Amino acid sequence: MFKYLLFCVFSFSLSASENQPDPISTVKAHQDLLNKGHNAAALQYWLPSKRHQLSGMGFSVIEDWFSGVELTDAVFEQSCEPNECVITTLVAKDGEHVNLTYRLKKLDGVFYLSNMQSKNAAK
Repeated sequence: MFKYLLFCVFSFSLSASENQPDPISTVKAHQDLLNKGHNAAALQYWLPSKRHQLSGMGFSVIEDWFSGVELTDAVFEQSCEPNECVITTLVAKDGEHVNLTYRLKKLDGVFYLSNMQSKNAAK
């Protein structure tokens, strides 16, 4: 009986962790919503502590800088610790090559965006 109970608990925790999106999927989902103009939905991918700060005019800056970025064919570099991830990629935006850096933090087992940066790539 104990072995069966232990197996059930292990299976449940494994399936629960499999249902959580990986950090790159979180970045792609956020970017897709941002590109479609669904800012309120995109804001849900940010840390809860950042949402109020970003709502309104704060999020319009993110929309201006990051909307229109296509991540479909992007190659990502990912560096993760147990509770933080940094994801970088090089994309084209408005005819320029841009390095994007997404920082994510884990809260209650889910990765949320905590910061985004863009920088023109060296030519």
